[in-house]
Amino acid sequence: MSVKSFLLNLRDNQNVRKFGTKVINIAKVSESPKGFAAIAGAGVISLLLFNIGSQDTHQITSLEITEETNASIENTGNDSDSEADTKLLSEAVIEEPTVTEQTLALRRNETLLDLLVKRENIDRQNAHNAINAISNVADLRKLRPSQQIRLLKRSTQQDQIDSLKLRISFDEEATVRFEDNQYISSTETIDTVSVTHLVQGEISDSLYLSAKRAGASDKIIIDLIRLMSFDVDFQRDVRSGDRFSIYYTRSYAPEFNDVREDEILSASLTLRGNQLDAIAYTSKDGETGYYDTAGKSTQKALMKTPVEGARLSSRFGRRKHPILGYTRLHKGLDFAAPRGTPIMAAGNGTIEMATRNGSFGNYIRIRHGNSYKTAYAHLKSYARGIKKGAKVKQGQIIGYIGTTGRSTGPHLHYEVLLAGKQVNPQSLKLPTARTLEGRDLEDFQKRYQTLVAEIEQIEYFAEIGTQNQVTANNAQSLITTQ
Repeated sequence: MSVKSFLLNLRDNQNVRKFGTKVINIAKVSESPKGFAAIAGAGVISLLLFNIGSQDTHQITSLEITEETNASIENTGNDSDSEADTKLLSEAVIEEPTVTEQTLALRRNETLLDLLVKRENIDRQNAHNAINAISNVADLRKLRPSQQIRLLKRSTQQDQIDSLKLRISFDEEATVRFEDNQYISSTETIDTVSVTHLVQGEISDSLYLSAKRAGASDKIIIDLIRLMSFDVDFQRDVRSGDRFSIYYTRSYAPEFNDVREDEILSASLTLRGNQLDAIAYTSKDGETGYYDTAGKSTQKALMKTPVEGARLSSRFGRRKHPILGYTRLHKGLDFAAPRGTPIMAAGNGTIEMATRNGSFGNYIRIRHGNSYKTAYAHLKSYARGIKKGAKVKQGQIIGYIGTTGRSTGPHLHYEVLLAGKQVNPQSLKLPTARTLEGRDLEDFQKRYQTLVAEIEQIEYFAEIGTQNQVTANNAQSLITTQ
């Protein structure tokens, strides 16, 4: 076979075509310069495979016809032998059963058994056996409407399942196959590609809404808020005109053409000209954390606000009590939010109290290191596993906002205690969790410069793309006017 023929056969191969499609889809979700380089190389190969030989198609076809004609001429005069050979071959050919694959979606109030038996006419006992087998590796109670099921059947046995696959997580699929007269189940890893994405913008109303409009997912926005909550009071510190930037990783599943948002690599908030940075780095001892540009951890002993999206309704200090009617010292902060809003542990620690506590209603107190404690009052309920003696981590959900005890509406009363005395959480200066030194600091600075270079390249190409689009729009406008 000539090189040209080999390439033409390769071009028509379905697997090669699928590879080309995956390359195009990955390019759509990746903004990493390194990713672009790898994708570009693969893309050139794909284009060559799909286009090579297109100019000589007519010649190749003619050659094939000529060879076929010559073979026909050579066989002239042997019609009887040819007919006998043809008959013999046709009797010897055994038709191979074909396997067809369907992607089906569960309907509302439909079970997996209903889908197989009623919609796909699978033998009921056969369907039962397959479902029993796959239940060993998949929790079928978690199946929901629109869950996709990939079903393979043989053309000779339409009432039997050849194999069945269902996705149980973003990167894992449960499979059951019919082998040796029985169904065998297993789990398979779904191929994924790690890509990156950059979201930037100006805050016009709230960080959440502005980042959402810019294309950030809820997960990434929440991660950003948690990351910056040690230094930023999102109720008081954020103003219209402030800016944000989030550079993060994604996992792309080409087979399913969907994306999972993963981890933030670098984030910044520019609040009234003051830029706060958080850069991900894994130290030599394997600990991953976020640091500012000087290598100081962005994580503090306690979070500034333990509730996301809440309004600060009352500050620390003397005030007229809304129920008792007289002025007294308010020894904490009140955060107003809808009933059921999650409350996070402000820092790592041990639960000292998780019970009803007089006018505080449902109450939690956590003991942290360095003589610090935090208290949370008026809760609607406690999170699972929250009880006296339980260990909690910073950012862990411990309860939900309510209005139990002496309260005029749903809110969280939050206190910080130092050596047993309530102190103002907003004026408290807390030490950072860690500062990088030596080799770790050198490696971190290199890592930071790499991320800055990647972001600058993405911004540059985005600007070029915008300029090209503006030029194209202007040219179209000119043509329309003329």
